[in-house]
Amino acid sequence: MTRVVDHIHNHYQEDMNLNDLCSLSNLSRSTFCILFKEWTGKTFNRYLTDLRILQAMMMLKQPELSVTDVCYSTGFNELSYFCRIFKKYTGISPTDFRKQAMK
Repeated sequence: MTRVVDHIHNHYQEDMNLNDLCSLSNLSRSTFCILFKEWTGKTFNRYLTDLRILQAMMMLKQPELSVTDVCYSTGFNELSYFCRIFKKYTGISPTDFRKQAMK
């Protein structure tokens, strides 16, 4: 699982799916899901989204990057989806987060 988690951290901004990680770990889908959740405490999708949101939060503190730049740089493929998920996780929009972080 260490190799899988390292892979996720090194490639979080790319399209990533469960089947690729199952191949990387030589595990069936169901076994992978069980072991990944035991190892990380989260499902693969939750782990990846948490990582992407944390990276986005750090990137939003850089005023030279637009919200759109941050969206695509963190692996989200749609700005509206990114904004919705960001708000769900943090309670505020990416733009409001940036305003608060810049105070």
